[in-house]
Amino acid sequence: LLVLAAGHCRADSCPDVFQIIRPDDAHASLELVEDGLGCLEALDSPISLVGVVGSVHTGKSFLLSALNHSTSGFTIGPTHEATTMGIWIGMTSMMGADGSRVLLLDTEGFSAAGVNEAFDAQIFATALMLSSHLVYNSVKLITAAEVEYL
Repeated sequence: LLVLAAGHCRADSCPDVFQIIRPDDAHASLELVEDGLGCLEALDSPISLVGVVGSVHTGKSFLLSALNHSTSGFTIGPTHEATTMGIWIGMTSMMGADGSRVLLLDTEGFSAAGVNEAFDAQIFATALMLSSHLVYNSVKLITAAEVEYL
C-alpha cells in the first residue's frame, strides 16, 4: 500500500486524522488517497494499526476518539447520515509493547443506505488486511446474521 503513494510529505505536516481510502463516485469500489498514503510513508518508525469495523451508527468513530483521549479526532455526526466514508487513520501518542507507534483505523459503517454488500466486503477485507488488531464494534450482542454478513 505504501509503495503506491506517489506524494511525499513530512510526518509533522500531516493532520492527526487523515483518509487513506475513499469510495469512488458510484460508492461501488475503493480508491487510494495519495496524500494520506504519503503521510503513512513519512512515518519513520514501525506502526501497529488498531482497526474498528461494524455497522453504520454503532459508535466506531466515537470509540476511537475515546481511545485516543480526544473529542476532536474522528468525525462524529449528529444526524442519521453516515459521516465516515472509506478508511481513515488517526495518529496517537501510544506505543506498542514492541516499540511500534500505534495508529487507529476508522472505517465506513456496514449496511449504510444505498451501499451494496460488495462495497462493505471491500471495506472489511481492507481493514482486516491492514490492521494489527481488529475490533468488531456493535451496540448489542453480535448476532449470527452479523457474523454471516462478514
